[in-house]
Amino acid sequence: MKIRQTYLFLIFIITISIVTLKDAKIQINKRVTTETTAHTTTVNTAQTTTQATTQATTQATTQATTQATTQATTQATTHTTTQGPKKSAGGKHTNSIGLKVNKNVLLNKWPFMITRCDQLVLFKAKYISDMGDYRFRKDGFFTISAYYVNQFRDKDAKKLDQSVLLTESTRRAAHLRGARGCVVVNGGRHRQDIAMCLANKKQANNILQVLREFEKCRMGDDLQPISAAMIRKLIKACGKNGKFVNPFKLAKKINKKQNKKGGKKKKLRKFSNNPWYNDRKNHFHPAKLKVPGSR
Repeated sequence: MKIRQTYLFLIFIITISIVTLKDAKIQINKRVTTETTAHTTTVNTAQTTTQATTQATTQATTQATTQATTQATTQATTHTTTQGPKKSAGGKHTNSIGLKVNKNVLLNKWPFMITRCDQLVLFKAKYISDMGDYRFRKDGFFTISAYYVNQFRDKDAKKLDQSVLLTESTRRAAHLRGARGCVVVNGGRHRQDIAMCLANKKQANNILQVLREFEKCRMGDDLQPISAAMIRKLIKACGKNGKFVNPFKLAKKINKKQNKKGGKKKKLRKFSNNPWYNDRKNHFHPAKLKVPGSR
C-alpha cells in the first residue's frame, strides 16, 4: 500500500515538472520572438534614417554645387563682357614652324630679304643629280627655313627628294667650284649634299645671304634692329659717364698709372713660370736624358 502511494506521488511530481518546463519554454520563445522583432524594427528604422540622411545630404550638396557653379559662370560672363573678348593669337598665315601668324612669312620673289626667323623661302631652280658630273641637272623646287633646306622634284609636298638639317652640316654653304651659279649645302654625316643651281651668280649670292641670316637665328639672334634707346643704354653700361670708352686707350692709361706707381717695369725672366728655374743648378744632370722605351 505504501509503495503504491509513493509511486503515485512520484508520478504527480513528474507531471507537474513537465507542465512547468513547457510553460517556461513557451515564455522563452515569446521573449526571443519579441526581442528579434524589436531588433529587426530597430535595424529597419536605422537603415531608413541613414537613407533619408544620405538623400538629404546629396540634395544639399548638389544644390550648393549648382549655386556655386552658376555664380562663378555669371561672374566670369560679367567680367568677360566688361573687359571685352581677348584677341585670338592665331593669324591667317602659317610660318615655318607651323604656327599661325598675322604677317605673311612666305617669300617667293627675288631678291629674298630675311627679316624674321620664322620666314620660309620658296623658289624654283635646277639641281645637280650626279655630284660626280656637274653637267647632269634637273628642274626642282626648293624651300629654305632657319633649320632645313628641302629639295623637291616639283612644287608638290609629296615629291620630296632630299632634305638637309642645317644644324648637322659640317661646313657652311658656299659656291660650288666648277659649277657657276650653283650653291652646295653640306648634308652632314647622315644626309647627302644638296647642290642648287640658280639662273646667275647674283641669285646664288642672295641664297647664300639667306642662309647666313638664318644662321644668325640658330645662334639666338631675332634679326630685329636695335633701337637708339637700347644703344644708349649699352653705351652707358660699357662706357664712362655715359660716353663710349675705347678699350685700347683705357688699357694704355691704366698701364701708365701703374708704371708711375711702381717705378721701372720689371723685366720678366725667361722661364719665370717654371718653379724649378731658380734651383736649376741643383738639379743639373750632365748626361743626356733618355726616355725609357725610346731608341
